[in-house]
Amino acid sequence: MNKPISKYDFLGLEVEPTDDTHCSNIFTVKLIDKKDYGRYERTFYTFNEAYDFYLERFEEKDRVWLDVYIIEKKRRRINPEMYAVMCGLSY
Repeated sequence: MNKPISKYDFLGLEVEPTDDTHCSNIFTVKLIDKKDYGRYERTFYTFNEAYDFYLERFEEKDRVWLDVYIIEKKRRRINPEMYAVMCGLSY
């Protein structure tokens, strides 16, 4: 029997973490492939997880990756209608 697809699976939504380590920042580890210069990234909600992943990839830097770094992104709530107007997307 097939499992029904929930609206959350269909939309590709993730559950936001609610533990004490959650903060208003998102950390993205960026990787550049050494062979084809492809750019890859992985996003984390805590710096500890991002840093652990970064250290693992940093050990592979000269063999596999051309560059490995972390980007910190601020999360803030926006007014979508006002933002659309500012971007020239108002309908």
